[in-house]
Amino acid sequence: MDAIYPIVMTVLVLELGEPESGVEIQDYVNVIVPKIIDYILSFLLLFSFWYNQSRINNLFEQDHSRLTLWLNSIVLMLVTLLPFSIRLLHTEQYYGSTVLTIDYFNLKLTYEVFVDAFFIANWLIIDVMINLILYIIAKKHVYTMSGRKQLACIVRSRVTTTALFTLLFGLSIIINFLFELSSPRRVLFVFPVLLIFEDEIVNLLNREGFIMNIFFKQLRRIFRSGGR
Repeated sequence: MDAIYPIVMTVLVLELGEPESGVEIQDYVNVIVPKIIDYILSFLLLFSFWYNQSRINNLFEQDHSRLTLWLNSIVLMLVTLLPFSIRLLHTEQYYGSTVLTIDYFNLKLTYEVFVDAFFIANWLIIDVMINLILYIIAKKHVYTMSGRKQLACIVRSRVTTTALFTLLFGLSIIINFLFELSSPRRVLFVFPVLLIFEDEIVNLLNREGFIMNIFFKQLRRIFRSGGR
């Protein structure tokens, strides 16, 4: 399972492409720079999800059921879909074209918005699926006291990370809509930081009093009842 991530990371480089003959260097730079930015973004996201899923698998290595294995296969399918979604982002001949029209609301879905949403949805679904796998494993198995503490720590980190990113992503869409800035997908650069340093972020938020203790007491109560 872990081997899929490095393979996809390698395939991502191929999507950068080679410069065409006769193209001015300035024109090539204008084309390749956005691709490199998206490559770096995708690489960091892949690494952070790989790191995060490895943490979960190391703790629950023997606890996967048929259901969680199927859910993991969906995660891997979405991961391998990434190079295709990157290619869609930079198929510029379709820019400006309309993908879908909703006459009742007088709305038009342009190609740029569609591929942006497709790319972002790819990552968000992966995150949701990993959270779902963690929840299923946590509810189905009995753990020692130390195991329950590790489990509660991972769940708390995952929930906080997803909540923070959802908040930031919502703000980025509003800001992008109001000020017509660059693509909302750029906010995904925050996601690797949240995933890799999730424990440190949760500890910082707890220390500063930004997270309600009641919320985490409820979480602990749920997992204690599930471990009995």
